[in-house]
Amino acid sequence: MESRIFLCECGGDHSDSGNTLHYGDQQIFSVFLRERTAEGKETGFGKGGLKGQMGKQINYWMDYDSFLLLAQKALDLGCRIVKEDLDAGKVTQSNDIGIVTPYGKYKRIGYYFHLPEAGEIKVGLYNGMERIDSGFSATGNAVIEAGYSFIWKEPEGACGTREIKELRRARIYCITGYYDENGAYIPRPDCLTRVYNALARYVKKLAPCTEFADKRISIKDEDYGKEYEYRHKEYVTGACLDMVNNEGYVLC
Repeated sequence: MESRIFLCECGGDHSDSGNTLHYGDQQIFSVFLRERTAEGKETGFGKGGLKGQMGKQINYWMDYDSFLLLAQKALDLGCRIVKEDLDAGKVTQSNDIGIVTPYGKYKRIGYYFHLPEAGEIKVGLYNGMERIDSGFSATGNAVIEAGYSFIWKEPEGACGTREIKELRRARIYCITGYYDENGAYIPRPDCLTRVYNALARYVKKLAPCTEFADKRISIKDEDYGKEYEYRHKEYVTGACLDMVNNEGYVLC
C-alpha cells in the first residue's frame, strides 16, 4: 500500500480539517494522508478512513485582550488552561487566567483548553522537551486548541527602508476522534463538543464576521494581468480590524 499526502488550504469556519502543517510560526496548510492499495483503490484518509482525521475548527484574527476573555470563558465552562512553552520545554496547567502571557518576539507558546471531564492528558518528552500529546489520541479527545494572532512587525529591504506589518491567523480547533492501539474508533466526548460549541459561539461574538475587498491581479488566461476585486469574509476582532484599517497591518 502506498501513502500520498494531500494539502488542503485552511480558511474560515471549518467543521472538518486534518493535521496542520507549519513553516516556522506560520500555519500553511491542513495535511491529510490518503492511503491507496496496489490495485488503486483508495481506503480513505489515514488509518480507518476520513472519520478519524476530521475535526471542528474556526480560523480568526484575535488580539491578546480578546483571547483573555475567551480563555476566561473556557475556565467558566470547566476547563483548565494548558500552556506549552517551546522555548522552556515545559507544559503547565492552571485554573488561573494569569497563565496566559503575550507571545513575545516569536510565537513559541501554544495554548489548549483541557476539559477534565473528557479525560486526562498526556505530556511526553521529545528531545528532552515536554510536549502535550495533542494529536489524534486520547489527549486530543480531551483538549481544545486555541490561540490569538501573532503580530509580526519587522523592517526589510535595503537598510530597513520597508516594514512588514502582519497579523497572523489563529484558530480554535478540536479533533473528531481517534483510533486506539486496537484499531477501535473513539469519538470525541459529547461534553467536549458542548464546550467547543459554546466557545465557538463566543469567538464569533468577539470576532464578528467582517467582509473585506482586496485588489488582486488575475493570472487567468483571458484576464491575465488585469486587476480585480476579491471579496471575502473573515472573523476579526475590533482591535485587529483597527490595526488593518489605521495602522497598515495585513491579515496573513
